[in-house]
Parts: sequence; C-alpha cells; structure tokens
Amino acid sequence: SISMDPSAVIDICGIIGTPSLWKQHAALVWRVGPTYLFEEVLSSDQVETIYGQGTKYIGSYLALNAQGEKMSFFL
Repeated sequence: SISMDPSAVIDICGIIGTPSLWKQHAALVWRVGPTYLFEEVLSSDQVETIYGQGTKYIGSYLALNAQGEKMSFFL
C-alpha cells in the first residue's frame, strides 16, 4: 500500500487526447466533446442530475456552500 503525507502538495498533469509528441505517429483521428473532471466521487443522484441536464447545459457545475466557498457540484 502506498501512502503519502496528506499535507503534501503535488502537481498533476492530465492529457485528454493525443500528446503532441505522438501526433505525427497516431493514425487515429477523433474529437472530444464537453468534458468535466471532478475531484470527488459523484453520487448516483449527482450523476442522474448531470445526465438529466442533457447536452444543452452550459456551466461549470460549481456552487457556493453556506460559507460562500466554491464546492464541486454541490446539490
């Protein structure tokens, strides 16, 4: 089991698609539609709500909690 200091700050880099280094070698051509990344696991109710919004939803799934802090998809 790997564990780390919870107070440690780490940078994370994610690539959705083909890294530019591989573009000249990749024969696959595709497009990514709207994509959302969530820090926390979503409940089934949250997934159902997001799905219910459909493709016409324009937003970032951010809300404010009682203290005025931003929270990821607060329902």
